[in-house]
Amino acid sequence: RHQTPVPTIAPADEEVCGDAYETRVAEDRAAYSGAMALEYHGRPWDPIVPPLSGGYIFWTLNTDGTISFKQTYPGRLGWMAFGITNPGGGHNGMNGAHIVMGIPGGDYEVAPYRIDDDNSAFRWWSTPLDTTDLAADYSLVEEDCVTSITYTISSFADDLAYSTGDCNNLLWGASTDTQIAYDPTFLNGGYHELRGLVDVDFSSADGACTDDAAPPSDDSSSSKKKKKSSKGSDGILIAIIVVVIVIVIAAFLVGQFVVRKQHKPSTDGVKLEKAVGAKPAEHELLYEESKQTGKAGEPAV
Repeated sequence: RHQTPVPTIAPADEEVCGDAYETRVAEDRAAYSGAMALEYHGRPWDPIVPPLSGGYIFWTLNTDGTISFKQTYPGRLGWMAFGITNPGGGHNGMNGAHIVMGIPGGDYEVAPYRIDDDNSAFRWWSTPLDTTDLAADYSLVEEDCVTSITYTISSFADDLAYSTGDCNNLLWGASTDTQIAYDPTFLNGGYHELRGLVDVDFSSADGACTDDAAPPSDDSSSSKKKKKSSKGSDGILIAIIVVVIVIVIAAFLVGQFVVRKQHKPSTDGVKLEKAVGAKPAEHELLYEESKQTGKAGEPAV
């Protein structure tokens, strides 16, 4: 059937934008008490790729216990989101997670959502939550060089409250190839080519968690403990490979020694000749001469 093409998203023009995004990031760093770069490190089945920028998340702890957030990206987007994971939920806590999502051109440009427990596609949870946790002074700004959403919340969810002094396992996502406002069922492809998990302590300026405070995370790029465990596993694997190589080399050398020993010429004949002082043929000649002369070495008459 005929389907109207979804508008494409033009990437930021580097020649036009210049350092506009970097300038905005510097301004936001000064305006908020905390900041963290969002990086996409690929999925487990993807080939190894260099980290891709997912923008920044900025925050400020307010005196009334709320948190003011600003999520930014260098260019235009179909949507962007940030929230708290659901412990034990599918897809590393994405299913059942509570998020705040910005949709340029959508009916609800900034709104809270709860991702379905079983179905990840947006069409299964596209209705915003009816909650007072999100303050009314939210905004979405989309420009050629920067897209950002700004909001203040008292909680992502009553049953998934964030902590202001400990580590929080959070998730983020963004799409630069899906105009979700025109394609809410993702019929035209892409969904979230940029996403990740981050452990954040909102009381820290850089969001860094201590090892003791950080909760377990299924995302290898977001947990220091995971990184340490990964390094330990790599060391064990390298040690096993080295041992196997040594065993193979040793077996090869032993085999070569055995083969050479089996094909080494015998020296028994030489030793016998030296022992008797003459070869067998010379003994027979002396015997015949002694029979003719009566005395070995004298001529016959």
